[in-house]
Amino acid sequence: MNILILSNAYKAPNYNARLRYWCDYWVQQGHQIEVFTEPWSTIPFDNTYPIHEFGAKHTNFLQWLLNSLYSFITNRKERKFAYSILWAVRKSRFDLVFCSTNSCFPLNAAAKVAKLLHLPLHVDITELRELVPDDLVYDKSYRWLTKLNNLIYTRRRNQTLACANSITTVSPAHVKAIEPINPHVTLLYNGFNPDLYFRKDTPSKSFRISYIGTLTEAQPIDLLLKAMQPLHTEIPELQWCCYCNKVRYEQLSYRFGPTAYGTLPKELIPDTIRQSSIIFFVKSVDANNLQDETFYQTIGCEKPMLLISSEHGPLANIITLAESGVSTKSTDQVQAFIREKYQEWKQNGYTHQPIANKDLFNARLQVEQLTQMLQDLIQK
Repeated sequence: MNILILSNAYKAPNYNARLRYWCDYWVQQGHQIEVFTEPWSTIPFDNTYPIHEFGAKHTNFLQWLLNSLYSFITNRKERKFAYSILWAVRKSRFDLVFCSTNSCFPLNAAAKVAKLLHLPLHVDITELRELVPDDLVYDKSYRWLTKLNNLIYTRRRNQTLACANSITTVSPAHVKAIEPINPHVTLLYNGFNPDLYFRKDTPSKSFRISYIGTLTEAQPIDLLLKAMQPLHTEIPELQWCCYCNKVRYEQLSYRFGPTAYGTLPKELIPDTIRQSSIIFFVKSVDANNLQDETFYQTIGCEKPMLLISSEHGPLANIITLAESGVSTKSTDQVQAFIREKYQEWKQNGYTHQPIANKDLFNARLQVEQLTQMLQDLIQK
C-alpha cells in the first residue's frame, strides 16, 4: 500500500503514539507512507518515513487568537492545509488517504484531499468532546464562546465522519457515539508494543508503588496520600515513587510523601513497570483520558493497576474488561488493594496481575487487523 497520512500535531507527552506504532509497522512490512501534520514542537522520535509539517508556528498569543478566530469563521486552516498537501503530492501516487485525529483537525482537509484525488478515506479518531463532562470542557469565564466553538467544530467533524469510507476509534462509548453518523466504525483500543512491554517477573527489594507520566494540579492525588499515610508504618518496605513532570514533582516533594524523580526516559519505562509492585493512575473525574501510554504498557507487562477515579468511565471500564486492577475513589478500597498486593509481594518477591482479553490491547494484532481493513477498502 501507498498511504497518504494527515495527522494532528505531534504533541507531548505521547506524540501520537498510536499512529507512530502503526507507521513503524507499515514501513517494516514494506508499505510506503508519507505523513503531513502541523508544526508544534520539535519531534523527538526517530522515523524512517517522511513527516512534513505545514503551517506557521505561532510566536505569540495575539497571533494565535486572530488566526484561530479567522479559521473558526472560515475554516481557512483546513483548506490551506489541504491545498498545500495537494501541491506537495502532485507527482505522487497513493492508494488511500488516512486521517489520524484527536478531535477535529485535519478531518476536513483529509476529506477534501481524498475527494480531489479520488481515493478512499479512513479516519482514526481518538477523542470526542461530547464524551467529556461539561465542567472539564467549558471554562466558566468563556462558557458561551466555548460552547459555540464546540458546536461549529463538532458539526464540521460529523460532516467528514459521515463521508468517510471507514472509521476506527478507541472505546465502546466512542463507537456508540459515531455509529449514528457512520455505521462503518470499528473499535481498536489503544495498545502496547508487545516487543517492549511483556510479562517478566522481576523480584524487588522494596514494595514499590509507582506513577509514570504527566501529573497536573487537576488530578486528585490527595486521596492516595490519605490512603497511604497509615500504610507507611504498616508496610516497612513500602516505596512510593513518582516519575513525572519537573514542576509537579517539585511540588510533590515539598507537599506530599512520594519520592519524586522527574520524567522517566522512555528506554527505562518497561523495566520500571516490571520492577514495580503496583502502578497507580490519577485521573480527573471521568475525563476522556484514553491516551495514557503507561496505562496500556502496564497491561502489557501484566502488573497490578490502581486507578484513583470513579468506578465508571473510559479507563475504569478498560480495567474491568482487562481485570487488570482496581478503579475507586474509596480510601478503604485503595488500602485493601495495596495490602492484598503486599501479601503477594512478600510471598513471591514480585506481583503479577493476570490480564483478561489481553489481545484487544496488543498493538501488533491491532495494526494487523487495521492493515487488512485498509487493503479491503482499497480493493473495493
